Amino acid sequence: MLWSGAAAKSPWAQVNVGEKLLLLLDLIFEVLTLPPQWGTPVVVAVIVILVIAARILLHLYFACVSAPAAFIALGVIPLMFTVGAHGTRFIAKVQPQQLW
Repeated sequence: MLWSGAAAKSPWAQVNVGEKLLLLLDLIFEVLTLPPQWGTPVVVAVIVILVIAARILLHLYFACVSAPAAFIALGVIPLMFTVGAHGTRFIAKVQPQQLW
């Protein structure tokens, strides 16, 4: 009930669904085409601006985001480690020259 009330009172309730879809597709395009060191700050800045502009209550926002964030964090763990005959090995090594 809290979510539907917050959604109805949000300024984003008056924005056309097509415009929201276009914004979402643009963010997905940016994530897929920009390198991570440029794309991540851009997408995070856009999300922060949208959360502020939509006047979303922070406790409601974090309640909605925490479950997917935990799912993604747990899903990354198997990608970072490998288990073999010689034990567990950390495989997500990033060299400084690879970032730039």
